[in-house]
Amino acid sequence: MTVLYPDVAFVLNALLDGLVLRCTMGLMGYPYRWLRIGAAAVLGGLYGALAILPDLQFLAAAPWKLLVACAMVGLVYGKGPLYLRCCLLFLLASGTLSGIVTAMTYVFRTADHPLLIFLTSGLFCAFSLMVVFRSSTRAAMAGQVVKAAVTQGSQTIHILLLRDTGNTLTDPETGRVVCVVEEKALEPLLLGNGILYRKIPFQSLGQDRGELLCFTCDHLIVEGTDLGPYPIGVAGHPLTDGGGYVGLWGGEKGGSTVGNGLAAKGT
Repeated sequence: MTVLYPDVAFVLNALLDGLVLRCTMGLMGYPYRWLRIGAAAVLGGLYGALAILPDLQFLAAAPWKLLVACAMVGLVYGKGPLYLRCCLLFLLASGTLSGIVTAMTYVFRTADHPLLIFLTSGLFCAFSLMVVFRSSTRAAMAGQVVKAAVTQGSQTIHILLLRDTGNTLTDPETGRVVCVVEEKALEPLLLGNGILYRKIPFQSLGQDRGELLCFTCDHLIVEGTDLGPYPIGVAGHPLTDGGGYVGLWGGEKGGSTVGNGLAAKGT
């Protein structure tokens, strides 16, 4: 007689799903939204517990797994142009974890062909990660991606910025180079903080004129250096296709937005 432990399945699945979701958001460059990650982990735990019950074992089928995975990513990331890419990365990270679990099963308890399964899943995930997130790997290896923290009021988000030194987009009020960050990544700061926006004129490749929403955060900390109040530009679209960063910063003397070539527009 097989003994089932739904409570154990719930805890293990919730912990593993929470870990993979955290890694997924980290690789995408987005700040960790722990309440959302926790809610998605609970959903994954419930699914794992229900799927082992005799009357609900149909839930273990691949379509249901895919549906629940997409729902968990949706809870954490929400709607956005990179949602499908987040789903893909979550599935790849889950596949990598499954490969590790299979390897541990092979080490501690003999199973049928576990090494073949491990090698197949591991190689597939490694190849897919290199292809899909190649730009992020190159940037990180070149030292172009830096860690930053943006503080507004009592809230702080931790994000990754791409360092680039060719931008001339400056804030007319402070004279400092604008740090441009995706609106999606700034959501925890923008809600309920009474932020005062202003508009900065700019021009870019294919766009002779435009205006970028901007506000001055309380603190911008880059690689441990507190730059104090700093102008933050709010980009209404992704600045990369999932390359591991969500903002662009060029230091105190310069920076650029990759692909857009933002520059200050003379007035």
